[in-house]
Amino acid sequence: MLRVLAFLLFAVITAPAGVIGWNWWNHIRIHGASAPVSFVSADGTTLKGDVYLPDGDGPHPGPEGEGPYPGIVILLGSGPDEPQMIDYQVHANAFLKKGVAVLMFDKRGLGRSEGDFETATYADFTEDAIAAVNALRAEPAIDGGRVGLFGFSEGGWFTPEIAVRDGGIKFIINRAGSPFTGGETYLWEIRNELLEGGVTDEVLIKAILDLRLRIWDYYRAAVQADAPLPEERAKLEAELSALDGPWREIYAMRVAEFDAEKYKRWLIDIDYDPMPFLRDMSPPLYAMYAGDDQNIPTDASVKALKTLRSQTGGDITIKVYPGRRHSFFKWCNFLTYFHPNDYLNGIGDWAFEKSMA
Repeated sequence: MLRVLAFLLFAVITAPAGVIGWNWWNHIRIHGASAPVSFVSADGTTLKGDVYLPDGDGPHPGPEGEGPYPGIVILLGSGPDEPQMIDYQVHANAFLKKGVAVLMFDKRGLGRSEGDFETATYADFTEDAIAAVNALRAEPAIDGGRVGLFGFSEGGWFTPEIAVRDGGIKFIINRAGSPFTGGETYLWEIRNELLEGGVTDEVLIKAILDLRLRIWDYYRAAVQADAPLPEERAKLEAELSALDGPWREIYAMRVAEFDAEKYKRWLIDIDYDPMPFLRDMSPPLYAMYAGDDQNIPTDASVKALKTLRSQTGGDITIKVYPGRRHSFFKWCNFLTYFHPNDYLNGIGDWAFEKSMA
């Protein structure tokens, strides 16, 4: 009995180390060589990142493991994310192991890149990504005609515009990328934030979301007038005060002080709409969604893309992972860095297949 207990104790102690070691060796350590890259965006901002080349041991190495390789630019999710974060490294490896080179770069104003992250808009991020595509194409080991995009969440908003404007993108993979405007998607997030915080009164939720829309409309009117419009502002603030309650601890909505430049920057993101570019783009799209996503309206997104596919005949593959939230993580998938078991191999194989089409 003591031996059994000792064995069980040993297993409990060593199992986590084994899981960590497995994931580090297979998914986290970079499966290739990296080199720094520097490039300039449309407004003159210098951005810096790294190009990763496959190590030649994968199933699709180039001649003598030296290329030319297909490539992919990974666009990070929202906030001050950095490409050195483990999840991004894991995704880089998913492509490297299949013979696809990777470029990831620090967002403007973060890490090694110049610029101001706090004032950056979606327009800036799109220009930065276009510059990154050109930088990857310029690498000697890259086949410039076989470069694709991977968009994480927010990064997936910009991939259709990049494809249309560039004209030579070979393929696109979006993970939890919204096909709707920034504002529509933000309202979905706000609604779920309120529900998760315990606000279940649908009348109250509707009133909050309606007021949020009217505050954005106020920003538009103030920008157009280049003035604070005190009467309109006072009316909104009065309605916000009348609607006050515990929900404000969950979602701290307010009418921001007049600042035309700041309002303009916010409105660029709120009004950003990828759908016209989705209609016009030509490369194949692999759109993945999480069934229980609190940040992206999965059901509506799938419906919109299916409608688009039927209308345009575009090459759009849609995959939904049930029971997953925005991160796609589940602890039960401990051998594939907590992603669905078919996920990492799936995106790598799809990228290589489409790069060769």
